[in-house]
Amino acid sequence: MFIQTISRDLPVDVGTAYSWLTDFRADDLTLVGESSGSRRVEWVGKDRVRVTNPRPLHPHILEDTMMTLRPPDRWTGEGIFSSRNRRVATYTLDYQLTPCPGGSRITVRLEVTPVSLLARLAVGLMWRTFAAEHEDNYNDIVAGMRKELGEGATSPSPVPHVRPS
Repeated sequence: MFIQTISRDLPVDVGTAYSWLTDFRADDLTLVGESSGSRRVEWVGKDRVRVTNPRPLHPHILEDTMMTLRPPDRWTGEGIFSSRNRRVATYTLDYQLTPCPGGSRITVRLEVTPVSLLARLAVGLMWRTFAAEHEDNYNDIVAGMRKELGEGATSPSPVPHVRPS
């Protein structure tokens, strides 16, 4: 099993951060500076969403996650990494927001479990690159949040997506 924990301070309060981070839109990748790749978002209930992402640095890897929202400050994900239509690993994500001076803090815990010895070797070889990419994503999220919401914003900007009720 491979484990990574990332924590970042966010420039907005917990409620605003939660709204912004859990609206799950197809254009989220562009908000955080990704110029390639595509994201598929499918709401399957008011608190569950399936998100499918390609990995930009590993184009043959597909990430398929079922996210469960746990308002007001937590959400979790369970998913599969697949390569060329073969499952390589399963993973879990746990996101937690906490208040901190000047805004809030997000802590993300990622656990990746390869499904075979060969997959363990493959994940092991790319883990350092993947972990660095995951870390960079959260730097980009903070920058995207500052750009879209501004420093210290307390309410999210209007979002074209509406969750199912």
